[in-house]
Amino acid sequence: MKSIKTLKNIKSLLFLIPTLSFFILSCSKNPVSTSDKPILLFSKSTVKIGEPMCASLTGQVNNTNVAWSSNTDAYIRPTSNTDSAIYIFTSPGTYTVKANFQSHINGSNDSTDGNIIVTDSIISDTVLGTCNVIGVKNLSADDQINLVPVDYSDTGLVFLAHSTNLYNYSPLLSNAGEIHITESGFEADISSVLIYPCSGSAIPAPAVGLVSLTGLTNRTYTLSFKLNNITYSGTMSVSDSNITFSWPYSSGVTLSPLIIQRRAH
Repeated sequence: MKSIKTLKNIKSLLFLIPTLSFFILSCSKNPVSTSDKPILLFSKSTVKIGEPMCASLTGQVNNTNVAWSSNTDAYIRPTSNTDSAIYIFTSPGTYTVKANFQSHINGSNDSTDGNIIVTDSIISDTVLGTCNVIGVKNLSADDQINLVPVDYSDTGLVFLAHSTNLYNYSPLLSNAGEIHITESGFEADISSVLIYPCSGSAIPAPAVGLVSLTGLTNRTYTLSFKLNNITYSGTMSVSDSNITFSWPYSSGVTLSPLIIQRRAH
């Protein structure tokens, strides 16, 4: 294996998960519905790309199964009792978050919704965290990682990575420095989660991180991610206009969409 310095086509690969970046989740503020129907609450009404947002519903009939949805392909993870859900948005815009539930008036199906603004910033530039205790937790054996290419420009390619399972204390994905680079491409080992028990939120959320790759030229690279001792491999073909991925997996480590357009200047 050659050293990173000898590689001409791949200049850097890293998880941008420094101890300086974290988010706080709380479902106790920002009500977005005020009628006599159940109240929809958002932890924040404006979020960045990749920043988990907690939505919750209160005032519905006891033991109601709440169905959560959105008018975009956001990642949605309901809690076990379905009264709340975590949303992660992967593109900027204004989107609707909707909760379907049973009416407390006549027992029929009803719904309430509210809008979320997603800025064009990515979570790597969130406010600095001041936590002098940072815990490391192994990923659950049954966890899965979702990869979303969110930016391709002159500076390189950025993936948003997030876990399927939930962890406490504002979790961030960590690759523990296990990055292997060859002339043909790269492999990143995803093994653990960084948690912030002194300042992070105790509300469970997906672990989120960024993978950044710079110095790409127009060619096809191998692409591998290792999760829980299983390696998932595919390719990415780089051109001036876009990057196309070949990724055959529907579980374990998933990647979508399979094409990302180069961002205009």
